[in-house]
Amino acid sequence: MDFRGYSLAYRACPRNDKPNVSIVIPTFNRAASIEASVASALEQTRGLGEVIVVDDGSTDSSIDLVRGIQGNITILSGDNRGVSAARNAGVAFARAHFITFLDSDDRYVGQFVSSAYEEIIREKGDFAFGAWMYETDFPSGKKRIAAKLSALTDLIEAMQQGVGPATGTILWRKSFFERIGGYREDLSHGEDHDLYIRAFLEKPITCRVEDGILLYRDKKSAGRLTTMDIKSVKGELLANGYIYKSIVSSDQCGEMEINYVRKRSYETLQRAARTGCASLFNHARISFACYGGRGHYGTFWHKVLVAILGLQRKEKLSQVLRSPIKRRVGEFE
Repeated sequence: MDFRGYSLAYRACPRNDKPNVSIVIPTFNRAASIEASVASALEQTRGLGEVIVVDDGSTDSSIDLVRGIQGNITILSGDNRGVSAARNAGVAFARAHFITFLDSDDRYVGQFVSSAYEEIIREKGDFAFGAWMYETDFPSGKKRIAAKLSALTDLIEAMQQGVGPATGTILWRKSFFERIGGYREDLSHGEDHDLYIRAFLEKPITCRVEDGILLYRDKKSAGRLTTMDIKSVKGELLANGYIYKSIVSSDQCGEMEINYVRKRSYETLQRAARTGCASLFNHARISFACYGGRGHYGTFWHKVLVAILGLQRKEKLSQVLRSPIKRRVGEFE
């Protein structure tokens, strides 16, 4: 059978029981971390559900490693089409009424899924979400950095502050996820925030989960593209456009929602400047202006500094002088 371009490659258990929760794990060349992620997902689904690994065209040993793990695991395989397509394929295959997504370099600590399932059933919610923390590399070794648990009623404000929900911290009611359209498959960056905004604008019934957390691997230290990569900035520009259209076409379009788009657009503009690509910077600057953004870009002094230092050096100077937004709360071993 075909599931949105992906086919069934492996099934450890027959599809004769009805799981309560399906955990979808998209992966592409993650042999170094996939086993730990799948193992943590299986711990979450004991007596609850299934784990669906969607191989997005891996060329390493990732899938061979997954086949060696015992448990209720299914593998879908297909060509490399991106994480959004892989997640949507997993949802198409999932049998449970509730779904969640786990990146193949992240893992759970505690019993988030069972707690979220109990909470969403009790509250008859559309989705439930909980807390997460970074795991990143420092010269002294790995460290974990705690993140705040977002206030459910202030999802956009939480995302503005950099403490919005991470992918694996949300348990979705499958029917609600499908109703809002799932992930946009043409987005390579910003796909999560685009999805969260569309969910928020539907006025969902949400619930907070206190038990269990997601251990979120710092993607930069895991070898992902940096935020100064041209491709990632182009992806963010596209995502910002989708988010803006969703907000302005909604009856919940207020100043906070518009400011969220402006803040995202301004951050994209900064990243575009750091790529050194003039045409990309101009595109980002025009987008920022279209969303009603105002800033030092395009001002007289900005042009003078660019003329003297060049775009990249000027932006590095701005980074040094600008106080960074604090997004991390507490640090511990």
